[in-house]
Amino acid sequence: MIVNALPELRERLVEEGIRRSWPAVVGAEGARRSRPQRLTNGLLEIAVDNSPWLHELTLRAPDLTTRLRAQFAAITSLRFVLTPVAQDAASVSPSTERRRRALAPEEKRDIDAAVAAIGDETLRDSARRLLTTARRSLVVVTLAALAAGCAAQGPVAAVNGDEPPRRTRFVAPSETSDAYYHYSAAQMMAQNGRFREAIAAMEQAIKRDPESAFLWREMAQWLARTDQTEPALAAARKAVQLAPEDAGTHLTLAELLRAQKRYGEAEAELERVITLNPSAEEPYLTLARYYVEQKSYERARTVLLRLAERQPKLAQAQFLLGRLAVETENWDEAITRLTKAVALDPDHDGAWTALGYVYETRHQPEDAIKVYRKAMQANPDNPGFVERLSDLLIRLGRFNEAQSEVETLAEAAPRDARVWLKLGAVYYEQKMWERAADSFRRAVVLEPSNLRARYSPCSARRSTSSRDGPSSSSIWGVPTSAPSSTTAPSRR
Repeated sequence: MIVNALPELRERLVEEGIRRSWPAVVGAEGARRSRPQRLTNGLLEIAVDNSPWLHELTLRAPDLTTRLRAQFAAITSLRFVLTPVAQDAASVSPSTERRRRALAPEEKRDIDAAVAAIGDETLRDSARRLLTTARRSLVVVTLAALAAGCAAQGPVAAVNGDEPPRRTRFVAPSETSDAYYHYSAAQMMAQNGRFREAIAAMEQAIKRDPESAFLWREMAQWLARTDQTEPALAAARKAVQLAPEDAGTHLTLAELLRAQKRYGEAEAELERVITLNPSAEEPYLTLARYYVEQKSYERARTVLLRLAERQPKLAQAQFLLGRLAVETENWDEAITRLTKAVALDPDHDGAWTALGYVYETRHQPEDAIKVYRKAMQANPDNPGFVERLSDLLIRLGRFNEAQSEVETLAEAAPRDARVWLKLGAVYYEQKMWERAADSFRRAVVLEPSNLRARYSPCSARRSTSSRDGPSSSSIWGVPTSAPSSTTAPSRR
């Protein structure tokens, strides 16, 4: 009753379910680099911690949306944002959990002394909880790093678990430490989607430490989230002014400029980042993305070739060069680049998927089958390859081979109605009527509104007393012809 009466609470419960399911949906490495943040009116926002994975997941968005919707009908679309990814409490290792302990009396006194100068009672309580958690988890807050406006993602550094606990005395806060407490409160508000309140708290932090490029950069990102474009740009420019050698400040400004379609200025910022650090991959990848958004494929290719020359063993550069070749229908180069990408990084799901797609598009199904089987060996936890292989076998009419693959898929995704519908169709084609009917019934239970799922059990039941069932075109959930579009597939 409480959940029904409070829609916001219902969405928060769905969010928690999504976070728990995310590793199974996106894979272990993807889950380490990203985290679902907030569900608002069907839009799921997902934090991603670097540009390569932002590219990866954005391209996989259609497939990820489908997989999530199979479990959470409230999701209608995904939005990926480049931001530090907070560690999920569930991911804390047992050894870390065991290291947490009750605080000694002197440690409690240290914390009380540290927060005593904070006038706001709510903020003081928040700071006390934060410092208590830090002490229990053997975490040291590096206030000096924050004050210097360094390029680190956050002001916290973990202590090596093999070392004995280090005693850190917290003295009465200076103006800079007071700024940190306001920043901490702002972070907590932002994590709960309360960005306007977070901005107000951040203003207090900046008031106490106006020379921190880190604080100005965070402020710029939050202002952008509340559609305050010009103030966001002003804050980002202030961060760049304070830390002109910091790549992160330039990247933030570039992203804000790109959002306003001021591509020339954004590209200039990225070139400055490349000048600062010619070996860093992120500015090259981001610049190439900007050119792709403008359909300037040759300029994007030039940027990626510069990166590949700098880092010849970087799989992501080869993959993106392959993707550009797909966009321009240069199939031979696409195969060369994508093959090199999977050789450099056998865990690169997107490269395997794109390579299989190229072979399918070129009507080389046996080569595509080999690619998908190799991908399954390299990445056994990704059911996307099983689905692609089964779909291809179905299109080729090789239902006996497809059966084992779809059965494997059903084990991996037992709550996906599409999978059960597909399995029922495979059984149906082999005149395995009872198995077909059972699979279709499972699909109906999972997705009662699916008319095709409702019709299919009737078809299967009628077929138990008839030699020939109705046309299979009425029950298939996959196309019966090879892909003909030159648009690259969604990446799994």
